[in-house]
Formats: sequence, C-alpha cells, structure tokens
Amino acid sequence: MRSKALPPARAQGHIVPFLEAAALFAALCIFARTAALMLAAAITAPLPMAETLFWLGRQSAQEQPISSVQVEAAPDSTPEAAASSLPQAVQALTGNIEDYLVPLLGEEARPADAGTVIEKNYPQGSGEKYIPCGAGSIKNNTRQTAADIAAEIENPLPFAIEPNSPDPQVLVMHTHATEDYRLSAGLWFAPGDGARSTDCSVNMCAVGRVVADTLNAAGINTLHDETLNDYPSYTGSYANSRAVVQQYLARYPSIKVVLDVHRDAIETESGSRYAIMGGAMSWISERHLVSAISNAGGFGVIASGAMPPELLEQEILETRKMTENNFGVNLITMHPRLDELIDVCIRQKVSHVILAGGIPTALSVKKLKDAGCRVMCFAPALVLAKKMMRIGADALIIEGTEAGGHIGPVATNILVQEIVPHIQDVPVFVAGGVGSGAMLAAFLEMGAAGCQLGTRFVCATECIAHPNFKKAFINANARDAVPTVQIDPRFPVIPVRAIANEGTRRFMDFQLETIEKYRRGEMELKDAQMAIEHFWGGALRRAVVEGDVENGSLMAGQSVGLVKDEKPVQAIIDDLVTEAASSLARLRNALSG
Repeated sequence: MRSKALPPARAQGHIVPFLEAAALFAALCIFARTAALMLAAAITAPLPMAETLFWLGRQSAQEQPISSVQVEAAPDSTPEAAASSLPQAVQALTGNIEDYLVPLLGEEARPADAGTVIEKNYPQGSGEKYIPCGAGSIKNNTRQTAADIAAEIENPLPFAIEPNSPDPQVLVMHTHATEDYRLSAGLWFAPGDGARSTDCSVNMCAVGRVVADTLNAAGINTLHDETLNDYPSYTGSYANSRAVVQQYLARYPSIKVVLDVHRDAIETESGSRYAIMGGAMSWISERHLVSAISNAGGFGVIASGAMPPELLEQEILETRKMTENNFGVNLITMHPRLDELIDVCIRQKVSHVILAGGIPTALSVKKLKDAGCRVMCFAPALVLAKKMMRIGADALIIEGTEAGGHIGPVATNILVQEIVPHIQDVPVFVAGGVGSGAMLAAFLEMGAAGCQLGTRFVCATECIAHPNFKKAFINANARDAVPTVQIDPRFPVIPVRAIANEGTRRFMDFQLETIEKYRRGEMELKDAQMAIEHFWGGALRRAVVEGDVENGSLMAGQSVGLVKDEKPVQAIIDDLVTEAASSLARLRNALSG
C-alpha cells in the first residue's frame, strides 16, 4: 500500500473510515466439526487505499512502540511452541495513527539502479468462479458451490465485534509470513528487495503488526501472531497455520475474526509470478500440466510436437478453460505445416510462442510479432543468440547438454557464462539440469531472467504421464540419463538424452539402419532425419501414454536423479521458490559478511 501525503484538512476525516473498514473487512470463519463454510463479509466504509501508506520498513519497526500482542517466533519456531507462549494481556497502541503515514518522494530521490513499480487497476473478476460481493468479488476456489456462498453473503454476520472488550476479538496471523514486504518512499523498488525473508521487520509480520496496532488503537482488542508458518518449507504452511489458529481459539474463545494477512502476488508482464517456465515435452506438456504450472505462478508451455493445426487449436482452447493466466506454445520449426501452426497461435492470440528444433526464419518471427505475439528462440551459442536478436526474438532460451530430449554438446553453466553477460537487450532463460531452487537462484544471480524446467514436472500430480513412466523417473539416477551417440559424423543427428533401456539400444540400431539406407541412396538426408524424429515420437508415446518403459523412450534430463516423489505442481514450485530465496539470502549474507 502506498499513498500521497494527506492534506491537513482531510487527514483527520480519513482516519475513521479507515479504522471502520480495517475492523470489519471480509473474514473467513473457521468452524470445527462441520464442513459448512460460513463467509463473513462486511464493508461499512470506503477504504482509502489510494491515500494511505503504512511505513513498514525497518525505521517503523525500530521507532514505533510495538504494543500489539505478538508471539516472537524464531526461524525454527513451531506452531505448538508459538501457541504455548501466548501472552495474557492486550495493551492499546499509545501512538498516533498518522505516525504511520508518509508522503511519496519525487523522482529526483529515485536511486539510479532502482526498478519501476508498474501501477495497474484490476477490474472486478468475471466468470463462474467470481461471486459479486459489494463493490468487489470473491474468487471461489473451494468445493462449495457459488450459489451457497452467494446465499451466505446475503445473511447477517453470525457474530459482532465488541468494542473496548477486555477479551481478544481479532487474531491477525500469517500463513505465508516470510513473504517479503519492502517499502520505498517512491514508486520504485531497490535491486536488493527479495521475495522472502525471515526478518520480521521486512516480511508480512511487519504488515500484520501495524494492522493489529491500528485495530487496538480503535478499541478492538487484537492479538498478533508472528509464527513463520512457511519456514523452512513453503509446503505444509497451511497445516502449520491451522494448528496455530486452533491453539489461539482454544485459549481465547472470544476471538470473532481471524485475519490471515498475505502479500499480493508480484507478477511479471506475462502474468507469471515466478521465473519458472515449463519445458515443452511431447505427450506430456498438454492442457493439464500447462494450466497447473501457470496457475501455480509459473509459465506453462504447450508442446505442439507433431500436432496438426486443428489439434493444436483444440489444445489451446482446452488449456484456456483451465487457467486464466498466460501460457506459451512451443512450435517445431521443421514441422511441415509450421505456417498453419503459426496461424493458429495468431488466431488464438497466444501471448508467447517458442520456436524450437532449428533456426527459425526471419519471416516466421516477423509474422508472429506483427500479430502481437512475443517470440522466444533457442540459442546454443553466442553467435546464434545475436542472430536471433537481429531477426527479432523477444527472449532467448539457452539449453545445456544436461537437458532431456534433443541436446547440444555444451554444459549449461558454460553456456550461461558464454552468452548471458553479452546479452543485455532481451531476457535469457536457462534450461538443462535445473532441478533445485539453489540452481535456479545461481542462474538468476548470473544474470538469467529465469529457468526452464521439464524433467522435474514429469512427476507432478497433474501430469498425465503413465504411472510406469513416472516410476521410472523416481527410480532413476543422474547417470542413467544418457545421450544417444552420433554414429557417423557425416550424418548430423542431434543426440537425445534419455534413461537407458531396451528402447535406447533399439534406437541405436535404427540409426544404423537409416544411415545405411542413406548411404545406399535409398533415402534423402531430410527424409532420414524426419524418420529418426518420427521414431522418437512413436517411442515416446509408447512410454508416456502406454507405459511401455522397456521399449519406449524415457527422455529425461540428468536432473532426474533429483526427482524422488510425486507431488502437485504448486508444491513443486513452492519448494523451488523457497529454496531459491534461502539460497539467495545465504549468498548475499556471505558476500556482505
């Protein structure tokens, strides 16, 4: 939240409606022993968001008397430990609420290396998931029907806040407490501002502290819990926060409202919150996995593979039904109907198109860009990266030999050092061997815009791959994912990395047979290449769809050794983000210390 300075004549008049709104904004009531959902939503006065700015930086944490009830939680605190140390009394805030209001500084105070904050007003949501509520709407992601929630909204609140009560009325807590909240005094952000922090003076605990102080100052007895429910792991944070809330409710049955205060997601222009792009894997990267990645804050990509245009169009339409967020489409430049596939992407207004499997023509890139599509191209060397930029690529992907499927000869970390420092005008995404948040953080520190992951998402719950295929990934080690060998240097076959099995040996035999036909003049070079490509398409389908993991192709990157279980996409991305944030924090502490 931020604001312009309040004019003296208006400042006092805005305090009362703010306090009323803060005291009575929408809450989700927690009920035990029943599955019924009771939604309490009441907005009795306009909340002057545009004219209110809380000073939540370190200065506020140090200068303001913190008098709301807090449970100070160390980074390794548990919900049980925090709840066992609940304080007995509540003290009212003695300071003035206007102490939290600060004016915005002008552009002349902006640091040279600061980034720009883009302001955007989001309209009221539309669609089946959105339920009108006052001047806004509620997005229903629960199992409750929209009709039931809409009917509950019309009912009077089943409780009433008791002003000036000696008993707690409100609990402020944070499921995702470590979400970083950095506040500048202008419309910019500093390069060092991170996504997560265990420092309670700059994460969501700082926000909750001010909310609690404000309510206490208004005579509403409020407790504030600062347990870091999402540390050290983002996964399980909701179970942790639920345990904390239940402890509070058991000890303080007078609590009427529980406010779980989060930070609004920070998104990129593509609509994704995190620098994580899904790799395009034939037969795997379809509507279910792609939509799950985009819904979880990443950027999903449909693998068109050998799809005909009509099938790709259907896949785009079905994916759009499953996510409101942007996603991309990966097109193979060698596809005989590439122009028609491009027409499909243009007609369906696909935001990002990835041209893969070869060097795209300037004409293809121009056609997409003229229609408003962003174009991403693969660049296996610096000279090709510069060429892709010259023909209009909006972003580059560099993929190292550790990746699964078709690969090049150079390791990912070498490509990053060779290419990223010399590319300043477009974002560069890194692929190949990325299986942890620590590796994601390392490439971000080296200047990458993000990373592309494929192998890690194969064992996502939402992935439609056959259980046998997923089991092969979970049981494999990094050394099991080996590339095929180029048998004849005169015959340019791109190596394919896959988990070794009977199918790997069969592919070697097929290459020998195909090369021999080429030598005898029975096949043209292009036909031979397409034959090999078709072999992999058929073999991959046998493994992914039919579950034949002995004779099918188990295309996988070397990071397969890091895949140990099956879990939802959201959990995978949450783990990656948490690991990356922790790794970045350790690195910066090491550099500064």
